[in-house]
Amino acid sequence: MAWLKIFILSTALCWPTSEIEFEKKQMLLGEKKLTVEIADSIEKRSQGLMYRQKLKPGQGMLFIHDQPEVAGYWMKNTFIDLSIGFFDENKKLVEIYDLKKTPSVLSTRFDQVQSRKKVKYALEVPKGWFKANNIKPGVKFKLID
Repeated sequence: MAWLKIFILSTALCWPTSEIEFEKKQMLLGEKKLTVEIADSIEKRSQGLMYRQKLKPGQGMLFIHDQPEVAGYWMKNTFIDLSIGFFDENKKLVEIYDLKKTPSVLSTRFDQVQSRKKVKYALEVPKGWFKANNIKPGVKFKLID
């Protein structure tokens, strides 16, 4: 029974203890409109889409870095297959990657990706969204208030 207590405690420690509130905005990417949650602080970027069980079509998360940098993202505790697009400081899409979900909170293996160039923004959407909407590198985005 001791192993069960350790398992329950370790699982509880892996789950977030508080819900972070993300501001939502409308985004226009090319001619496609999305509702995005804004991750514009270290705390919000660290949390990202972790622990989510679903992401509705037409929704995503926009990560905003303080300055352009080579950005790394991982799928630890992310239970949704995602596509990620990296954008330069001019809001131009420069790279797109597909990432597989993490099987469980106990997984020690998970997809990781790093931008090849310095980027200021990253957009996570359901896997395949960029391809399904014919969004390719070179397209720019703008936020709509």
